[in-house]
Amino acid sequence: MGGLVLLLSQHDKRQHIAFSFSLYILALGLMPAGIALLIVIIIGVIKEIWDEFYGTGFCWVDLISNCIGIVLAMPLGIFIKEFSMV
Repeated sequence: MGGLVLLLSQHDKRQHIAFSFSLYILALGLMPAGIALLIVIIIGVIKEIWDEFYGTGFCWVDLISNCIGIVLAMPLGIFIKEFSMV
């Protein structure tokens, strides 16, 4: 639990969580959940590869933060998908 609190105390990690959360919800409006998941993960990996060569360096914790954002978005995504079909 302490690791999550430390993670959330870092502005950059909160941005990764929020961006992945938002991007996943947006992608769900355009494609099936599995494809949306894959696309958001790929975008996160590409961003980290870019950081390796042109930014602050590749960061596994950023990728973990992206995954946390996606996992937090999944229940909302299920809710949206369920009620948009009614």
